[in-house]
Amino acid sequence: MLAFHQHHKFDCHVDNIIEKMKSASHAIVRLKQFGVDPFAPALFYRTKVLSVLSYAVPLWYPHVTDKYKEKFSQKQCRAYES
Repeated sequence: MLAFHQHHKFDCHVDNIIEKMKSASHAIVRLKQFGVDPFAPALFYRTKVLSVLSYAVPLWYPHVTDKYKEKFSQKQCRAYES
């Protein structure tokens, strides 16, 4: 079984996810600007954004600092609202 130090932080991982969410948010805005089917941005969010957000979340989320948890939540809301 994989073991890691209890003080290991996944903040860098969250930064990487946030960068991917920024890119996805921009893509969602562009989809809306191009006038695609209204369900396309939601489908894109569920397939592109949620898959990135939820990858191995039970492993890393408990080990992220509160600052990064807040940052992660804010970016997730913005991506969804795009």
